[in-house]
Amino acid sequence: MTSLRILALIVQGVVVFYSVYILFFAFVGVFKRGQRNNPSDSTPRKRFAILIPARNEESSIGQLLRSLQVLNYPPDRYDVYVVADNCTDNTAEVARGLGATAFERFNDVEMTKGYALEFLLDRVLECGKTYDGFVVFDADNIVDPSFLDEMNKAFASGCHVVQGQWLAKNPRENWITRLNHTSALFGSLEQQGRSNLGLSCGLSGTAMAFSSDAIQRLGGWKAYGLLDDREMQANCVSNGLHVVWWPEAIAYDETTSSMRQASNQRVRWLRGAMQVFLGYF
Repeated sequence: MTSLRILALIVQGVVVFYSVYILFFAFVGVFKRGQRNNPSDSTPRKRFAILIPARNEESSIGQLLRSLQVLNYPPDRYDVYVVADNCTDNTAEVARGLGATAFERFNDVEMTKGYALEFLLDRVLECGKTYDGFVVFDADNIVDPSFLDEMNKAFASGCHVVQGQWLAKNPRENWITRLNHTSALFGSLEQQGRSNLGLSCGLSGTAMAFSSDAIQRLGGWKAYGLLDDREMQANCVSNGLHVVWWPEAIAYDETTSSMRQASNQRVRWLRGAMQVFLGYF
């Protein structure tokens, strides 16, 4: 019983510490941030490559690609690239039909999202075009029309790694999606708190952008674990790259509505977080 009490106290201590830690940043994030040094409309438009990893997403990738077609940004200043990673459906054909450049990848050993992004980024760098920045979205996202315009402002003001804000696109489907939406809003507060304190912010796996200089310093996409976004965040910090929170750049993400899927997702995230902790502590 004594051992169990000690174990319970340790667990409670960790939970309390983590809760206070998160609540502190969320509280700081409630307060209005300082005025941004936004460039004027005359600022030259940056060129972007949009990278989309997809696995059997023929039914959902169309929404994303159509939202990218109506961005408030010059069409000649961005290109859309998709990697159909180990797909058994028509994801690549759907992407090509909607104007994206699609590559197909088949590898039954290196199967995480990070490997797919590395493959796609390498193909884009080999194509001979020059880009100022690389933006990553998940295949089931929808993008706000002003997203690239906001990323252009961020890059023009000197940022090299930028995390936009993502929100649930199906918040009212059921109680699970409502909780996910609430979690996303709370996460935005935490990110804002970090930004207000001048700290490097977190990467969230989607709606994130990297300058060409940042990609060069990182040596490409070098994050292969279960939580590739946090691994990439650790790589950025290790290489002296500050992750900037830019909430005006918004994307909407499809959140799971199934308890089983949500549980499996959280277990995978926790395993990935432990991998990053052990690798970078």
